Amino acid sequence: MVLVKQFILHLSEKKISEIYLTGSGSSYNAAVAVADFAKKLLGIRVTPVYPVMLIEDYELISKSAVVTGISQQGTSAAVIKALDDVRERGIVTISMTGEYDTEITRHADANIYIECGYEDAGATTKGFTETVVTLMIWMIDTAESIGRITDKEAKKKKKRID
Repeated sequence: MVLVKQFILHLSEKKISEIYLTGSGSSYNAAVAVADFAKKLLGIRVTPVYPVMLIEDYELISKSAVVTGISQQGTSAAVIKALDDVRERGIVTISMTGEYDTEITRHADANIYIECGYEDAGATTKGFTETVVTLMIWMIDTAESIGRITDKEAKKKKKRID
């Protein structure tokens, strides 16, 4: 469960009511691809949302929510602004990025890294795929850590991903 080690520290402090996944472009599409899987696995609402919509409605987000900002390069100004806004309200924030020591990592309570490596194409097929896989593994690890699934069930789900 190395992927979610920082996040699990936050879990021990409070019960999570819902998770927002925010990003633009392929990051948003990855969030959409995983949201239903995550909702069923965790038994809570998991909502993909564009950063601008989150910025507009950040005052309506429950203090027991978690907001995850996804930016493969870690420089999305809109995602960073959304994280800053909700973090000011005391809401737990997670950054998810493919770059170490990038700007977004300084705007979240914990960081999850997308281990994608360099993508040589203009399209982000590799980055999108790895973001989906990383989100799925994170949700599986989270479900296991809060007792929604067993270690055996988590391993079976990860094996299917492999």
